[in-house]
Amino acid sequence: MWGACSSHTGPCSASTGARLFLWGVTIFFLTYAIVQIPITAMYLAGVLVQRVGCDVAASPDSNSTQRLLQLAAKELQVDAPLVRFAANSLAKCRSGNWSLYQLLQEAQDKNIKLGDVKLQAVDFSVVENYRKEADLDKALEELKDKIKGASVDSTLLEGDAENLVDKMKSTSFDMVNVDDYLQKIEGSPTMTNISTFSQRLRAAASMVGVPKTAEELRKSADRLDGYNKDLVVDIRAQLKGLKKQLEELKGLVQVNGTPIATVVNETYHRVLEAQKMIKDNGTEKIVELGTKVAKELVEHVDEYIRHVKRQVTEVIGRCGPVSTAYDATVNSVCKGVLLPFNGYWVSVGWCLISGIPAMIIALLLVPLFRRLDPFLIPPSESDYISDTAYSERDTIPLAQVNRKARRGGGGRGVYDNRNGYLHDYSPEYRDHHPQRSVAGVTSPSVAYVPAPHYNYTRDPDLPPYKPVHGPTAPPVHDWGHGGPDYHKPPPYYFPGP
Repeated sequence: MWGACSSHTGPCSASTGARLFLWGVTIFFLTYAIVQIPITAMYLAGVLVQRVGCDVAASPDSNSTQRLLQLAAKELQVDAPLVRFAANSLAKCRSGNWSLYQLLQEAQDKNIKLGDVKLQAVDFSVVENYRKEADLDKALEELKDKIKGASVDSTLLEGDAENLVDKMKSTSFDMVNVDDYLQKIEGSPTMTNISTFSQRLRAAASMVGVPKTAEELRKSADRLDGYNKDLVVDIRAQLKGLKKQLEELKGLVQVNGTPIATVVNETYHRVLEAQKMIKDNGTEKIVELGTKVAKELVEHVDEYIRHVKRQVTEVIGRCGPVSTAYDATVNSVCKGVLLPFNGYWVSVGWCLISGIPAMIIALLLVPLFRRLDPFLIPPSESDYISDTAYSERDTIPLAQVNRKARRGGGGRGVYDNRNGYLHDYSPEYRDHHPQRSVAGVTSPSVAYVPAPHYNYTRDPDLPPYKPVHGPTAPPVHDWGHGGPDYHKPPPYYFPGP
């Protein structure tokens, strides 16, 4: 805008630039206000969710979170100790992997209630004192007394059993040598090979010269072949069954390789010793055995109770996995969704806020543009550097002189490069009205009466004015080819009709 509307030439003026500045500021402000309102609302909502949700969820045991939870519990009419206990439990699960029993134990110590129900852990004292509660020791002592008072006089073998044992002891199981029979039935059931013998008989029949004898030999060979096919096969099958029965009999007359008579005798002596021991020391042994069984039973029960207590207090209901899932959810929602959401709206808001200094600068430039009058600025030496500057800035548009003269009245005027002659508003002519022009054309030499003399104060910081007296300007046709001492020629004035 400055480059377009502050130059001496061009379609714009300083006032147009000022108006464009105002229009730009207005449009930007309206756009900024319309866009910034929802941006600010979204950002405030995101910050509120971050402070109330993410910060509380990320640091549930911090002081600020505790104060916020206490305020929320008061507003929502919720039990504040319960809310604080839940927040602290999340922090403890994150660091210590507490069990459910430990959390309930702490709630019991702090007297936390869930409605009308008081939170408390399992009381293992009742289970641990089961011996005292059930009077188990007293019951064992009573059992011992009963056993000691009882008469232990039992007979392990009755009369019939003793007679049977005596018979078994007197029976000799060595009369049948099972191993000898098993050895005998091994191999072929015949003394010789019948097939080989029948072949020899046929060979002998062919060699005998007596026909009757030869016929008898051949018949004998045929009978032997029939015996081999029928009787020998049947005998072999029966021998297999006999062998199996002999092996079973061997198992009956022996126990683990020991003859049955020896086993019966040893067993009988053990029974007699046991019967004697019961008669002599039965009561003490029974009391000792009962005490041992009761002690082992109590030890097993105690071990089971300790196992259950350890599992309940330390293992069951660990909150570490739940805390890990909770932290993962908080991080994914807050860091993955909410923080980028807030950052986006913050960046957009800062981009819009960065336009505020531009609006302020534009508003400061508006009065400067309006006060700016480029035609009262004295020409500097830079205006006379070349004929290009002269041709672009001070060429007199003679075609507009008559229009401007007809449009305006008389009085002193200056020439405007764009619109012809204008009224001179310099201080010495400011209080004088322009006179009528001669024949519709205003000329500086005839248009105004000289104004009275004025005294003006001068800024002491400015250097004193020294007029520059240069050499005589070259002819008009040589101005375009002047040297370094070239000066801008005076403006042309229309002399009038």
